[in-house]
Amino acid sequence: MSACGGESREFTASELVNELNENGAALRLEGALPNDQENVEVYELSLSRSDSPTPDDHAESGVTVIIAEDEELAEAEFGRCEASVSLTCFRVANGVLLLSDDEPSTLAKVEAAVRAMESE
Repeated sequence: MSACGGESREFTASELVNELNENGAALRLEGALPNDQENVEVYELSLSRSDSPTPDDHAESGVTVIIAEDEELAEAEFGRCEASVSLTCFRVANGVLLLSDDEPSTLAKVEAAVRAMESE
């Protein structure tokens, strides 16, 4: 699923996570992951499994965010993700979320947050 607002915007990892959380995703930025690609940053995220997240209820969930230098590079990363059989992918401007977690509630939270951002 790709989501792009009408106005071009570039996010940092923390900005994207914060905005997704404002729309109900309940993500937490865990830290940078090793990456050999130029102009791309990769971060591990965790996702709360409850509707009322607390600092301790975030669990490792197989969620990664890629922050690309620009939307064109993000589109390429999104295409690579979509080619994977085992990942669910969302693109928001220059960010790409990769989810290996197929838990329906996890997917629903993230998809709802991305859709909310798309409609802003």
